[in-house]
Amino acid sequence: MLYNRWILSIFKKYAVFMVIIISFAVMFLLSLLFGQKKQQKPDIFKNHSVLEVQKNAELGDPEAQYNLGLAHYTGSEVPQDYKKALSFWEQSANQNNADAQFILGAAYQSGECVPQNYEKAAFWLKKAAEQGHAMAQCNLGVFYNNGAGVPQSDEKSAFWYLKAAEQGEPRSQFNFGVACFNGAGVPQDYEKAVYWYQKAANQGNNFAQYNLGLCYGKGLGVPENREKALFWIQQAANNGDVQAKNALRQGMV
Repeated sequence: MLYNRWILSIFKKYAVFMVIIISFAVMFLLSLLFGQKKQQKPDIFKNHSVLEVQKNAELGDPEAQYNLGLAHYTGSEVPQDYKKALSFWEQSANQNNADAQFILGAAYQSGECVPQNYEKAAFWLKKAAEQGHAMAQCNLGVFYNNGAGVPQSDEKSAFWYLKAAEQGEPRSQFNFGVACFNGAGVPQDYEKAVYWYQKAANQGNNFAQYNLGLCYGKGLGVPENREKALFWIQQAANNGDVQAKNALRQGMV
C-alpha cells in the first residue's frame, strides 16, 4: 500500500535525523531561556532585600551567589553587568550549586555573555548532570550525540538521555526513544522506543507525537492502528510539527 510505503520511508529518514534536529532545538530553547530571564526578577528578591542577598553572596552562600548572578544578568534591582553575573555564577558553581553549573554550561553552549565554548559548556553541564539536573543531563546527551565539546559517544548520549527521561524531561524522553528505535548506544527495541515516545507525546512534545503516529502507522513496537496513527500525527500538527502538517496536507494518513 502507498500509505505503508510512505510511512516506512518517512519514518526511517525522520528517526535517524531527529536527534540532530533536536540538538538545534535545544540551542534555540537555551537562547529563549536567557531571553526570558532578562524580563524576570529572581524569586529571592520577593523575600530578601538586595543588600541581604549581596551580603550573603559575599559570605559565600552559593544560592545567594547564583541569584545575585541572575540579578546582574537581568538588571533586576542591580545594574546589568554580565561580567559580575558570570563571576557570581562561577563562585556558586564552584561550590557545587547545580543550577549555577547548568546556567554556566548553557551560557557557554549558546554563546550568551561569553564566547561560545563547547568544551567549557560540557564541563559545567557534566557537573550539573552528575548532581541530577535533568536539563543538564539532556543537553549533555546532545553533546555526546554530536561530539560537541566531548568525544562522540552514542552510549554516553543514551545514558544521559535516560537519566533525564526518568525524571520526566520530555526532550530526553523523545531522544532516548530515538536511540532505542535506531539502536544507537542501546540495543534496538521498538517497544521501548514507543514507550518513551508515548511519555514525551503525553507532555505535548510534537516530535514524539509524530514519531508515535508513525509507529502506529507501520505497527512498529505496537499493533498497527491507523486511527491512532492519525490521532497522534494530528496532535503533532496541532503543535506546529511541519512534517505532520505536510503528511496531513498530502492526505498520506
